[in-house]
Amino acid sequence: GDTLRQSLFDLIQAFKATTSGGGWVYLKDKHHIGGWVRSLEFTHGKNGWHPHLHLLLFADTNIDVLGDELSGRWIKILDTVGRTGKEGIACDVRVSNDAVADYVSKFGREPADRENTISRYWTMEHEISKSVSKKAHGDNRNPFEILMDTGIGKDAVSRFLFREYVTETKGRRQLEWSRSPDIRKM
Repeated sequence: GDTLRQSLFDLIQAFKATTSGGGWVYLKDKHHIGGWVRSLEFTHGKNGWHPHLHLLLFADTNIDVLGDELSGRWIKILDTVGRTGKEGIACDVRVSNDAVADYVSKFGREPADRENTISRYWTMEHEISKSVSKKAHGDNRNPFEILMDTGIGKDAVSRFLFREYVTETKGRRQLEWSRSPDIRKM
């Protein structure tokens, strides 16, 4: 039931806190994290807005240990901004191999254009950079599905929701990468 403004503010504050300070420097050094690419995505469903992040980390490490430590850090920081996170859901760390293919990179298993199966296939580049092209799961909608519903007059709430999305995301980077990546660690 929170506004998009509040949910987004809390998410960004938590991300900034997670990727700064001594704890982050420790994780970067320990796990040889050379940099990251972050994608900010939005869906809306029965519980309201769900802004969330996809983070592609460039690291040379044991993914299980990194996952446990990063997840623990994320959940603790969520608490400091008044949010809660469930272990295994709030922060889901996966290695870039076949186990991740079904979600992060899809490695050609899912058409990029679901209406035209002859088109190119969904790749890691699409997952990170084409969030507006992705269909939301279940009854959830991404902002452009909301816009489409506004255009066809599906419901009275869609127009308000899309305006809220535009207002809160105007000028905000939805795709961002870390500064000064350390390519020696990648």
